[in-house]
Amino acid sequence: MVKPLSFKGDKKSKKRKRVAGEADGAVTISSEQAPADIAEDGGEDDSWVTAEASLDVAGPVVFALPSEPPTCIACDANGKVFPSRLENIVQDDLSTAEPHEVRQVWVANRVAGTDNVSFKGHHGRYLSCDKFGILSAQREAISPEESYSCIPSTETPGTFWIQTQRETFLSFSETGSTPELRGDATETSFSTTFRIRMQARFKPRLKANKAEKARERISRKELEDVVGRKLDDDEAKRLKKARREGNYHEAILDQGVRHYATDAPQQSSRALLYTGITAAAGVLGAYAYTTLGGQPAEQAGKGGQPAEQAGKGAPPSKDEAKAIPKQAADASAAFTGGDQGFLSLRLDQVEQINHNTKRFRFELPDPENVSGLKIASALLTKYKGPNDEKPTLRPYTPVSDEDEKGYLDFVIKRYPNGPMSEHLHNMAPDQRLDFKGPLPKYPWEANKHETIALIAGGTGITPMYQLIRAIFKNPEEKTKVSLIFANLTEEDILLKQELQDLENTYPQRFRAFYVLDNPPDGWTQGKGQVTKSLLKTVLPDPKQGEKIKLFVCGPPGMYKAISGAKNSPADQGELTGMLKELGYSKDQVYKF
Repeated sequence: MVKPLSFKGDKKSKKRKRVAGEADGAVTISSEQAPADIAEDGGEDDSWVTAEASLDVAGPVVFALPSEPPTCIACDANGKVFPSRLENIVQDDLSTAEPHEVRQVWVANRVAGTDNVSFKGHHGRYLSCDKFGILSAQREAISPEESYSCIPSTETPGTFWIQTQRETFLSFSETGSTPELRGDATETSFSTTFRIRMQARFKPRLKANKAEKARERISRKELEDVVGRKLDDDEAKRLKKARREGNYHEAILDQGVRHYATDAPQQSSRALLYTGITAAAGVLGAYAYTTLGGQPAEQAGKGGQPAEQAGKGAPPSKDEAKAIPKQAADASAAFTGGDQGFLSLRLDQVEQINHNTKRFRFELPDPENVSGLKIASALLTKYKGPNDEKPTLRPYTPVSDEDEKGYLDFVIKRYPNGPMSEHLHNMAPDQRLDFKGPLPKYPWEANKHETIALIAGGTGITPMYQLIRAIFKNPEEKTKVSLIFANLTEEDILLKQELQDLENTYPQRFRAFYVLDNPPDGWTQGKGQVTKSLLKTVLPDPKQGEKIKLFVCGPPGMYKAISGAKNSPADQGELTGMLKELGYSKDQVYKF
């Protein structure tokens, strides 16, 4: 392997001593090229580490590209910028990359009076990007074309988007045999995401300059207004530090989500918290992963099923207690399970909700009947067309309350080639459909868990809503609930009004986070696809063990990315995907 580079210290008077076994031909960068604002107590740690925040980017750095094979931005003595193969790297993992020649190294310095950064090559000239997006390193002075912003990526922790002063991004493309480097990308993507490697001894020691101190000047009251509760000294210090280091919104979201059940938030905190999601997560895409508009959950056998769980938090207030519906007394159950068989129910009403979703109300056999469903459970539907050899069976979760008398409501999306959903959408009032149940799911117990988190995509919201509704109608419940709900468009958000009503009524215990794959103009909540960093921010800590429970329901692509699929209704299968990577156990996750 090529010998790694070594660098002298940033003090001329402290020349680096040669250690035993050091290569005679090791390339060095002189202290004249080191940034002027590095702390003097940097030490002699020559190891290479990953920059994690904007203020980390200082001293000798390497721009590692996620190309195949891994490369980095380099320049020759004539100022030509080109991709250079990374040889000092373990199994192509960019977090282990180190330079093997001086042409791969740039020295980062703050541009005076700004938060921008310049990058000087080994030959003493600066990395530049002209108006055509062409990169070079031929200028000896700094102008706007030599100034860049290092923006932490919301997609992958420890990576950055390098933005020019024309608000374009450095990028690479692999159309040819070697990557092409440019600076005219108008949107962030995989090809604009770089990992910045730097020497450990050059990481800032938080010797803040005037701009950093100005960012720190925020009062505890302002922080408490944003979070929505009182902060202790450690929390206030942590938020102020995050404000200096560029991850303020993520820290605010973390404080709000993990502690919102302690005290009621201020009226303004909710909107600010949503703003924090957008900035911190870059986020959760509607699990369009080619499945929301393709195979429905109903076809996967998972689409309309229930959920359940519980936990501990704050008891309902007087206003909350008034909103709790009374339990139905001595009502007979329409569905009793066992050998009961199918019941034929009459379709009473049909309401169009959006372009592909309707609400269906079916009458129970007796006006005094309740459904008989427990939390959490679903009903099985059956339909056999005139040309069908076998009947179609699909489970659905009602959205009406279990104690409502005389009827059941379902919210069902129409999927292309979905035999049951298409049949339902073609039904007219007074027609009938066969139902059987209940189909039991997760065994519900009040206050079984202190905190639960629900991750839903599309029509996967229906079992989640059954669980949420049951929790907040029970005066004995203290469970805290957070919901991540992913959809394609704003129009696709089902039961949004019902969820907002619950959130407004129980602000201490319930928060809903919406993410759209195709958001409208002005949308201030989550955008894009789900990321591990978003889940880490919103979900409870896996170290809490049995105090928490996570529930997942959505299209097959969502299961694959988040938790892995079920093997069968009776077999949850192994936990995989992002939740496994974040440290959750199989026992902490339930898949509907």
